[in-house]
Amino acid sequence: FLLGLIGRPLFHSAATALLCAAALALSAAGITISTEVRQYQLAVFLILLAFDSFIRICSSAEPVRRRDYAVVSIASALAVSCHYSAILFVGGCFLTAALWQILVARRDFRRAIRFAASLAVPSAVFALFYVTHGLRQPIQGYLYDFYWGWTPHEKLSGFLLRNIQNFGNLFSPVPISSRPVFLLVGCAAIAAAAFVAKPELEKIG
Repeated sequence: FLLGLIGRPLFHSAATALLCAAALALSAAGITISTEVRQYQLAVFLILLAFDSFIRICSSAEPVRRRDYAVVSIASALAVSCHYSAILFVGGCFLTAALWQILVARRDFRRAIRFAASLAVPSAVFALFYVTHGLRQPIQGYLYDFYWGWTPHEKLSGFLLRNIQNFGNLFSPVPISSRPVFLLVGCAAIAAAAFVAKPELEKIG
């Protein structure tokens, strides 16, 4: 539902928004995880909540409401508290906002400073948990596949491709086991997204 609300103004298409929501709702991995007592789905919900406000902060031509900065800050901090990997979302927001300011939007340093301050909170929460908890925990055996260098004779390119494929399959209604097919589908999806976004970027430019 939340993904559909995000997708409708982003793609200006109710059908595309519905397709995005259905892809996540019918994801085999998502269904499996949601039936277990784990924090993953809560982290996804909080990230989507933060992402909704993040889009308004970056794309709105009007002054941004303080509530949007607060939602990004609080929801991201709670997501990091649920799962450390949510810090990747925080980093992605920072890089995307920086590129948006440089390449697309007019320079708005006040907005940039406020947004950076909102990301400082989840970053501080992550640093606190990592120092007080993460560094003191040994790597569990089932996590070896997620760390570079723990799988014997695996090259860095293979490690990155394997984890990108695993991550993509989390959102795929039908898991793709073949890496060439996954790369082909991924390239097609990126091309389609660029085609959809091009008219909006041309309007802004």
